[in-house]
Amino acid sequence: MRSRYIALSPGAEMLSYIHLMRIIRASALVVLALTLASCTSTAQTASTSSPTTTAPVEAATPSPSPNASVPAETAALAVSLDRIASFDASGTETGDAKLADPAAVVVLMTQALGAPISQDHHSDAPEYTLTKWDGVLVRVSDGSSDARIIISSAASGGVALRSASGVFVGMNRDTAIAAGATPGATFTDAAGSLHEILTSQRVERPGTNSLTSPGQTGSVFVQHEVVDGTVTHILTPGDDFSDL
Repeated sequence: MRSRYIALSPGAEMLSYIHLMRIIRASALVVLALTLASCTSTAQTASTSSPTTTAPVEAATPSPSPNASVPAETAALAVSLDRIASFDASGTETGDAKLADPAAVVVLMTQALGAPISQDHHSDAPEYTLTKWDGVLVRVSDGSSDARIIISSAASGGVALRSASGVFVGMNRDTAIAAGATPGATFTDAAGSLHEILTSQRVERPGTNSLTSPGQTGSVFVQHEVVDGTVTHILTPGDDFSDL
């Protein structure tokens, strides 16, 4: 799976992101080498931070505690392999949208988070559109009917952001695994930081070939990137066969 680290323009970010993923896949590693930057909200603050650009998209570098937490009683958005759902402070689901319907995804997220900070079309090959809120964005490639959601913060505007298994940015690796995430590929970057991909809801995709396990069928999954023991990004859907 190619991921989608320095602050660059959105176009340059995505090119940098694609280049890094190709290098990693050449070594048979599935990584989302995202260096998105965004202030991770803590249990008491969950405040909106000013976004900065990153590869593959714009978001902020989290600065979590050893195991940051999100307030239990807060509205939330939770992503799974094929949908995003909204919840009120009581934990009751209030709506959802299939990732196969990008327009519905944007509507749901706008209802929960307010108007997006930006929505830009990028002509870098392959062309894509980014819709961005603080700490989370939606990427839709031209010619694709599916939305890809990338989370880089524990909350946005007071709304908790997490995967359906309960994993959020700032959670430590062991807690994420206890919540159901499965350890996967690892690599060490030039700065010496250890990256690891944790996956959940893995499903084989017939007709595809895994780039990390030659001869095996490719898979799609919810992807959680861990850097030096802390979850820094969540992406859905992730996969181990596509070349952006």
